[in-house]
Amino acid sequence: MVEFELVRPLWILALVPGIFLLLALWRRSASAGAWENLVDAELQPHVLEGKAGGRSRWPLVLGALAFLLGVIVLAGPVWEQRPMPLMQAQQAQVIVLDVSRSMDTTDRKPTRLTRAKHKVQDLLAQSAGKQSALVVFSEVAYVVSPLTDDVATLEAFLPAIETSVVPVQGSRLVPAIKRATQLLQQAGHIEGSILLITDATAGQAAITEAAQAQGAGYSVSVLGVATEGGDPLRLADGSLLEDAAGNIAITRLDRDGLQRLSAAGNGVFTTLSADNSDITRFLQVSNDVALSAAEQSGRQILQWIEYAPWVLPLLLLCALPLFRRGLL
Repeated sequence: MVEFELVRPLWILALVPGIFLLLALWRRSASAGAWENLVDAELQPHVLEGKAGGRSRWPLVLGALAFLLGVIVLAGPVWEQRPMPLMQAQQAQVIVLDVSRSMDTTDRKPTRLTRAKHKVQDLLAQSAGKQSALVVFSEVAYVVSPLTDDVATLEAFLPAIETSVVPVQGSRLVPAIKRATQLLQQAGHIEGSILLITDATAGQAAITEAAQAQGAGYSVSVLGVATEGGDPLRLADGSLLEDAAGNIAITRLDRDGLQRLSAAGNGVFTTLSADNSDITRFLQVSNDVALSAAEQSGRQILQWIEYAPWVLPLLLLCALPLFRRGLL
């Protein structure tokens, strides 16, 4: 036995409108007998409900008791805790795919984005038993699919993913990492893995964000799809993409920055390979994270035991008068 507490104390505020409603109904019930002064005594038994035309207040009292019991149940009064085993959560991974315009560069044949999507397919093929999510990003991060164990659903989205699907161009890693972290947290995973597939440059803000994700229990790995030499991006009209200064824009592999980002996220950095060695390295980290979660499965936590729901049959009995015609 421990000190008495309420699990959801804010439900007590529901008593305030309940009291006002009870007072209004009580006054209405009190004035229900006013018709006795207007209807002849001989006609009252035929045209007025209840004895002498008045209304019994017992249904109202029982209804108020039912409302009070309902609020108490919702507030969750507890006074006992029991140790409960902390079960191992299902393995989870979020794939974060860069869809900025530079991903159309052809230094990876046919394009960086095409090769990246093939890698996503390879990863999903080896992710049986895991929950996977897919996020695409440019200037803003967009959730293509939340965490699911249906690999076929994620694979069905891949053909439609192109650089033209995002309304605003850019290549910001910070919102991408933040969105992936939120997906894992919202699904209730205490640990998980994030894989960035990108040709972006990693600044200090992105490295800090990766460290924060790692602090929350999620590793951040990076698959760099650009090459060391890079290549200019040719637009649809045949011209070459230029930067703000009028120079031909060439996106190269930011090996140093991406390595520091993955190190801050306690993940791995690898570049696009012809075989599955890049995917294998990420899966090793993902499995290590899962092993760490498994080690916690033997731990126990204290959980409140709620007995209030046992009063629900009594609540239903008290609420039966609310079905009386004309009560409300």
